Parts: sequence; C-alpha cells; structure tokens
Amino acid sequence: MSSGVWVALPSSLLMEDRDLRDKTLKLGLVARALGIYRVERAIVFWDPKEESHDDASFIVEVLRYLETPQYLRKKIFPLKPRLAYAGLLPPLKIPSHRPRVGISGLKDGEVREALVERREGVLVADVGMDTPISFKGNARAGSRVTVVVRRRDDQLYCEQIQRSQVKEYWGFEVNEQRELGPLLTDGRVGLVVATSRKGVPVTKVWTKFASAMKAPSKKLFVFGAPKRGLYEMYPASFIADRCDFVLNTIPGQGTETVRTEEALLITLALASVAGEL
Repeated sequence: MSSGVWVALPSSLLMEDRDLRDKTLKLGLVARALGIYRVERAIVFWDPKEESHDDASFIVEVLRYLETPQYLRKKIFPLKPRLAYAGLLPPLKIPSHRPRVGISGLKDGEVREALVERREGVLVADVGMDTPISFKGNARAGSRVTVVVRRRDDQLYCEQIQRSQVKEYWGFEVNEQRELGPLLTDGRVGLVVATSRKGVPVTKVWTKFASAMKAPSKKLFVFGAPKRGLYEMYPASFIADRCDFVLNTIPGQGTETVRTEEALLITLALASVAGEL
C-alpha cells in the first residue's frame, strides 16, 4: 500500500465468542491480518447498540500484547487471568520483533523497541539483551520507545527516535475510542472506506477505488460486527455522509454471514492489490 492504513473495529467484534480461549484465538487472527498488510493503527470503537463495552479494553490489550516484541512482554504485561491464552497465539514476526541477543549481536545503527527503566538513579533501556544499556532521550521510566543502538569505543548506548523515522514497517498502534464519528472526520485521514454487505460491490468501482488507494494520505477502513453490520449500528445517512466509499468487498458471498476477521483479511488484501497496481 502506498501509505499508512488505519483500521476501525467495533467493540462487539467478539460477540459470537463466549469463551476466553475462543476470544483470544480470534484476536490472534486479527493481529496477523494487521501485521501482514502493514496496518499502521487499529482503533476499537464502541458499538452504540451494546449495553456493555467490556470487550473493548480486552481487544486493545491482546492486540497490544501481540504487537509487543517478545523480549518486552513479561515486563509490560504482568500475568493476569484474561491473558491466560495469549501464549497460544502465533507470533507476528514483524520487523520490530527482533530476537534477544548478546552484546556482540547488537550492531551500530540497529533499530529496536525498548523499555526505559531507572537503575540506581540513571535511565537505561532494555533492548533485548541480558542487561540494559544506557539510554538517551526524553521518555520516562516505564515507557516503551523506539531506539537506535550506538556503539562508541566498545560501549553500547541507545538514542530515542520517533517510530515515523523507521524506514521499514514497524508494527501497529492500538487505541480505544468511544465515538466513531470523530474518527471518520479526522483531518489526518484522506480516504474513509466503510465495509458492508449492503455496500457497492468493489468490482463496480474498482478503477476509482484503486486510484484513491494510490493517493499519499492515510486510509481508514471501518468494519462492523459478525452479527451486526455498520448499517445496523448507525443510520444509513451517518455512514454515507462520512465515508468516501461504502463497499461490499465480498460480492456473491456463499455464507449467510462473514465474520469480521474474515472480512478484515479479504478487504486488506484487496486494498493492498489496489494500492500496488
């Protein structure tokens, strides 16, 4: 894809799943789709038809857990019951998930994710070694940051950088948002695509869609829940007035319903192809 892609998922994403294990496994599929298609940000919005939005924070936490490099997970995510099955999920293996290394394995200029810690009054960073190294930056202890490793006179230290400075795909941020409306009108987003079975078949507007995907702007894709699409959550005018496309990305589907994780994978695949043609 030509630029950053954002994905909006409803808090009711897991409405079909009652068991913690099943919920966790589904989120593993979602995280894999986000990583495969280089999604920059995932936003979990509250389904207005739900009385409780308890699953929203769970979705956010599991996705953040999976996006975190393995060498930092135990420090950032202490053991808790609702992460009991997170260890069953397949690794994302995105570029930011570097392996744990020894001191000789770190290269000057290597970019890594780090956890800032305070040791004896000095800020250091865990970059995936047995011992932390000196840290230069403005982050506070307890912060996860992106750093570049430096080696000077056989001494290692790291400098904080912005994720936007990393040239390769580096993972996705995850946020929770109560209202969908402000997200659809976010000035940073240049293209908003709602997905719905009631939308226009993507094949009928493929040329226009492909052209829009090549524009140098953020693209937001909005998804409904397994048993409740966007048109069941919001008035039709709410969606139509705020979205550039309302697309059926699976025209002629053979099943009565398409699960959100399935629609996510299919839609992002089409978007990726459209952006590269």
